[in-house]
Amino acid sequence: MGVRLFGSSCSCDPGSNTVPQKQSLPNPNPKNWEFLDHCQKGNYLALRLRYPDCTNFEGEKILVFEAKLKEVISFKEIDPHFCEKGHLSPVARFQPTEEGWRDACSYCNRKNKNKPLFGVKK
Repeated sequence: MGVRLFGSSCSCDPGSNTVPQKQSLPNPNPKNWEFLDHCQKGNYLALRLRYPDCTNFEGEKILVFEAKLKEVISFKEIDPHFCEKGHLSPVARFQPTEEGWRDACSYCNRKNKNKPLFGVKK
């Protein structure tokens, strides 16, 4: 069994916008998450979530999305894995520590400076 350095580690069905319901531990269950905190900088959102089913880092994940909080929170499933199959997927992940949280918020701020806000045309 090899380690994937790049590419998708998402467990979704390529023909579907949902992820399988049955996952073995310690992988997080995308339907079972708790909202802890957020940092919105323009188009970029850092989320601090806890996946109670996940055992590493006490289930805490820091994810960055190119989206607004209202849009992301409306999803019933938030898979923390990168995925190129058409559903919500993070653009970055950070280690779930205080330093990781500061880095995620800083990343959102830097990325936002390079792109216009939603609805603003170049």
